[in-house]
Amino acid sequence: MIVNDQRYLDQLRAVATVLWVIVVLMYVAIAVTGFRVWVQGFDDQALTWAVDAEVDPLVSVAKAASFIGSSVIMVPFMILVAGYLLWKKRMTATVFWVSALAVSAALTWISKFAYARPRPPMALVQTHGYSFPSGHADTAATVAVGIVLLLAIRGSRHWYWWALAVAYIVTISWSRIYLHAHWFSDVLAGAALGAAVVIAGLLIILSLERRDRLPIQDHPDEAT
Repeated sequence: MIVNDQRYLDQLRAVATVLWVIVVLMYVAIAVTGFRVWVQGFDDQALTWAVDAEVDPLVSVAKAASFIGSSVIMVPFMILVAGYLLWKKRMTATVFWVSALAVSAALTWISKFAYARPRPPMALVQTHGYSFPSGHADTAATVAVGIVLLLAIRGSRHWYWWALAVAYIVTISWSRIYLHAHWFSDVLAGAALGAAVVIAGLLIILSLERRDRLPIQDHPDEAT
């Protein structure tokens, strides 16, 4: 795993810091009654906008996006990426990918049960479990940002990869709000959490690798 651009790493640290601040603020806001009332007021307004903007073509698009972001599609995709990394003997990249996905998913589901926040009414798709944070948004951010960082590890750090990742995250997050499956604050917290975890994971893995503290290493023929 090779990322030698110190400026790029510094930018990632700055982005991760901003994302963690957003995560902490959202978690505190939902936990503290006074702040939660204010957040809920904004969430209610966002839901009203979603209801007022309902049209059949957009509902169909949102349902398609929501399905793409579901575990039915994403879990096989995540396994496929992990399998590819193992096949290419990119062991540190595999550790990064699997650990980021596992930590992000664990934090999301622990948070759901800890906060036990009800979902919005009148959902246009079937929903399961609690609302905060959004699992769809969390997974979208973890996977999209994770793929971009895997590309960066291999030397491709073009801006359009980030643009595509952001567009995907926004689309999945929008679909969950539009379908009344999540509050706006749910998707904001979920997307910020997923992106923050995966960026932090890369920085930690790189730090351990530089100190020779990783238990496994890339195959010499593949670490290019």
